[in-house]
Amino acid sequence: MSAALISGIIFNTVNHKRRNTLNNRAPFVFYRAIKEYRESITDASAPRKSAGEIIECKEDSLTVILVIGEALRADHLQMNGYQRITMPLMEKRNVISFPNTFSPHTHTAASIPYILTRAKPGFPSPSNEEHSLISLFSKCGYKTTWLANQNPIKTFSYFTKECDSIIVNKPQLEDYSNTPKYDSDLLPHFERLLADDSPLKLIVVHLAGNHWWYNKNLPPDYHYFTPVLNNKRLSADNRERMINTYDNVTRFTDYVLDQMMKQVEDKKAWMIFLADHGQSFGEDGKWLHGNDRPQEQNPACFAWFSQSYQESLHTNIEQMQNRRLDTIDTAFLFHTLLKGSGIKTTTYEADFDLFSSP
Repeated sequence: MSAALISGIIFNTVNHKRRNTLNNRAPFVFYRAIKEYRESITDASAPRKSAGEIIECKEDSLTVILVIGEALRADHLQMNGYQRITMPLMEKRNVISFPNTFSPHTHTAASIPYILTRAKPGFPSPSNEEHSLISLFSKCGYKTTWLANQNPIKTFSYFTKECDSIIVNKPQLEDYSNTPKYDSDLLPHFERLLADDSPLKLIVVHLAGNHWWYNKNLPPDYHYFTPVLNNKRLSADNRERMINTYDNVTRFTDYVLDQMMKQVEDKKAWMIFLADHGQSFGEDGKWLHGNDRPQEQNPACFAWFSQSYQESLHTNIEQMQNRRLDTIDTAFLFHTLLKGSGIKTTTYEADFDLFSSP
């Protein structure tokens, strides 16, 4: 028996007994990150059905930005009544925030396929069987890009491959590593994408956001709320530090989004921010996510429109404003993003379009 085989057996045995914790330790975490990234970008071979046929493409010049946030609770945004100032820049920009957004999924692997396809309550199959909204943007001539600060995983890597280009920040770093991997790293890439001469652009931005461990996503100069975390203990005596650090990351997300908006505010552009799920801070003894608790099923969501977009009057922004307090399922994204981007399809459902009357 070779030394390599013996080493592999020993590693797997010990890793199993330690509940897979060795996979999250250096140097193993780096090898695993590279392996998972390579697997994800080649996991696009399974055939899928069309997400619908194009009836009309109205726009000839538009930049659409879909930002997928990570684990951000709606009730931790000041626009939704939170007592802390966590998103002063978004509030200043008068984003339309939806405090009553409901996500049926509380983990990224299931949430992202759900929001990118025409899956809806009682009809989940498109998540696994159909192309995403990205494919419809491509059919209308949009230049599409997946810009991410998280490595794509198998459940949604298919959709990243629908894009014309994929940019992942530091793919050699596993998402649960302790090495800093800031969302602001995406800004230079974002600027270069805007310099492309394509008049129609869809940029899907996948942030690290409030992904645990929060500290690695947070620059030291964003410690607005203190004390911050100094260990990974999930317990009541650590809850204050946990929430402080979490809210600091939200404040940093506010900055990153504002920087993106600055780069498109003089263009015809709009942005939707939708977190994949929320987060638990010890409520009912639950921590982080994946527990299907109310606080985890209420992700942050808001929309922003440039002045040029608002003046185009192709969509009813006032109607969206009127619906901001509605309880909405994250299935809204597919139909709302297409409608707001001038794309009419055979699979459009007005019931899930926030530009339409309920």
